[in-house]
Amino acid sequence: MGQTAAGVGVAKYRSAQVDPQSKRPAITLDYQPGENLESVAAQRGSLAAVAAIPIVQSVAQTLARLHSINTESMPHGMCHGDIKPQNI
Repeated sequence: MGQTAAGVGVAKYRSAQVDPQSKRPAITLDYQPGENLESVAAQRGSLAAVAAIPIVQSVAQTLARLHSINTESMPHGMCHGDIKPQNI
């Protein structure tokens, strides 16, 4: 799925493995420096529309691209499943 999702708005996929401590699946992606939206809002308060619109537009375009990926294992597209300010 990491390779399938590759493209604008998605960090580069490196590998998938099982975490040796938790025994849970883990995905390794390239590190993307920056602040998450929750931290930005906590520090600056509500974002003005002029600042918020480009962020929301970018997220919406990436999600639309992922949702449009149709494969045999994902006939209805790919879904992130955890969109929240901490992940943006």
